[in-house]
Amino acid sequence: MEGFLGIDIGTTNSKALLLTEDGKLLRSWKQATPDLYIRGHRYIDIRKIEEFTDDWMEEAQQLCRLRSVSYSSIGESVVPVKDGKAQGPPLVWYEDVGISDGYLEKYTDFEYTGVHDSGTYSLYKIIWMEKNILPEKPDFWLPVSSYLIYRKTGNARWDTSQAGRSYLYDIHKREWITGLKERYDIHVPEKIGRTGEACGEKDHIVYGLGGHDHYVGLFAVHRLCGGQELFYDSMGSSSVLAAVMDDSEKRLRGKATYNPKGGCLVTGFKDEEYVVNRSMDYYGRILDRIRRWKTIEKTTQFFEKQNQMMDSPVSRKLCLFGCRKGYGKYSENAADMNCLEIRDDTELSDLIFSAYIYLSLGSKHMYDELAGFCSTSPENMPYFAGGGITENRLFMKLKATAVGREINVLNTTELSALGAALSGMCACGKDSVPKEMSEELLYKDSIHPDPNCMEILDQMRNRYE
Repeated sequence: MEGFLGIDIGTTNSKALLLTEDGKLLRSWKQATPDLYIRGHRYIDIRKIEEFTDDWMEEAQQLCRLRSVSYSSIGESVVPVKDGKAQGPPLVWYEDVGISDGYLEKYTDFEYTGVHDSGTYSLYKIIWMEKNILPEKPDFWLPVSSYLIYRKTGNARWDTSQAGRSYLYDIHKREWITGLKERYDIHVPEKIGRTGEACGEKDHIVYGLGGHDHYVGLFAVHRLCGGQELFYDSMGSSSVLAAVMDDSEKRLRGKATYNPKGGCLVTGFKDEEYVVNRSMDYYGRILDRIRRWKTIEKTTQFFEKQNQMMDSPVSRKLCLFGCRKGYGKYSENAADMNCLEIRDDTELSDLIFSAYIYLSLGSKHMYDELAGFCSTSPENMPYFAGGGITENRLFMKLKATAVGREINVLNTTELSALGAALSGMCACGKDSVPKEMSEELLYKDSIHPDPNCMEILDQMRNRYE
């Protein structure tokens, strides 16, 4: 029996899934991602990651004939490689070591990179580590997902999604920005590949190129859907709504999708394809904040209890939320989470319902903006959602009603590890995902709009706008 191992290196936890060719789960693994705190900065302990991922591979080989391995990892963290091994640990993605240099503006505009400036990007980490940490210049730099392949195969290659988080990459030409590489003398492998591309073989195991964890999760949905255009809403502490779109008509180039609040454009999975993103930074964290005001219960149990107490709250009882980079004019200057209209008679259940409304309308706002870029009718593009909040039936019903369409809930929580496993399958030449696998992993539930929710949503939308 052949097995396909997908490993995801996350900020908090690292996970792995071992799948058979028909999508059956043979084994899963999970452990905390080890880190290091050195002189005021947080790093990923790459040595320990090497050890436990090797252990997972050995255990997988005892269960099957391991056919492929692929990795996903957090973006922006990069490993300095010297003499075939890690020269030191990579900074964690959220470490902000940005520099001020007017030269950057010449090459790093949204028109070329598809992203807004952030001191967390790989470019800044490379410059800072070479100046402050490393005793000598590395041979080259690799993202964590690519480094774990390199140490097995000797094949050094970035993928397009990790390159897109480097601030060194032209997403339209699909190549490095030469002026920046030369200006800062940055050494990276010249060739950039795609998720699912074969990256060498060792001991009869094929290594598939993975990438940035969120992107690899989207790759899983894309593959399971047969490679069609789609929407995917990843809902956690924040919500990122991504649309995979064909761009054979070249509508998405330059600043066509520019959004000053942080929306980005990413190279797609095949030629003439892009991924357009929009996000709300405060999503699940709003509900978690409300829960922590009142209880230490597990989130799901708490909200199930509150949902049962809701009796069609009227708009006069509902507060207005405004969150940084969120939906509506109220959020423009918010530093955190603002509650703008809590009355004396506002019940906890009303406050939660108000948060549901805010989040649902925010999803509608993001969806409408992305729908404006579609070359085909957005109603014909399936809409998928993942994350723990999908267990909240009342919220999902409001969200589907606000967006005005069916939302399909995914039947897996470890989407990045699944995407990595599928990447390995593709690297072995198994490009067509078996129908049985799609049916088992893709659909858990379908949520439909509820006409009974329309009135309250319309009332609140008018108040926000």
